[in-house]
Amino acid sequence: FTRAGGFGHLLGDEGSGYWIGKQGFLQVCKAADSPHKFFGLANELLVKENSADPYEVIRKFYTLSKAEIAAYAPLVANSATAEEEAILRQAAEHLAQLVLNLQEKAGLPEGLPLVFSGSVLTKNPVVRQRVAELLGTTFDTLPVTEEGILQGAFHYFNEQKLKKTDSGKKDLK
Repeated sequence: FTRAGGFGHLLGDEGSGYWIGKQGFLQVCKAADSPHKFFGLANELLVKENSADPYEVIRKFYTLSKAEIAAYAPLVANSATAEEEAILRQAAEHLAQLVLNLQEKAGLPEGLPLVFSGSVLTKNPVVRQRVAELLGTTFDTLPVTEEGILQGAFHYFNEQKLKKTDSGKKDLK
C-alpha cells in the first residue's frame, strides 16, 4: 500500500473542493489588507454573502464546516477572474503532483492507465483538463468516472476485460 497526500484539511487537502473554497476566502483576506477597492473574486464573495464588510465574511469562514467551505468551490470556479484561473491552475498542479509522487514512491512504470474520480475532477473541466495535460506523457488517462474509487477501478477492469474479449484474447473471469 502506497499513499500520497490525504493528510486532511489542516495539513493538506491541496486541490480539493475545500482547498478551492478556502482560497476564495483567502482572496477576501488579501482584499481586507489592501488599501484598494475590492475587486475580482473577493468582491464576488462579498456580494454572495450580501456584505460590504470583509471582516464579517472572514468571521463567517471560522463558523463553517469543511463541507460548507467546499461548497464555495463552484463559486470560485465560475468567477471568471484572474484569481480563479490561478487557483484552479494551482489545484490541478497539486493534484498532478500527488499522482507523480505516488508513482515515484510505488515505483510504478509510465503508461499506466489513470482513472479520474473525486468531485473536483468530475465537476471541474478546467482542473481535469490541466491535470490530464500535466500527466499526459506519464499516464494513459481514461474517461472520468463519477463513481467512487473502487467503482472506478471496477470500471477500468471491465473496460480491459471487454478489450481483451473483443480482440480475441483470453477472457478475464
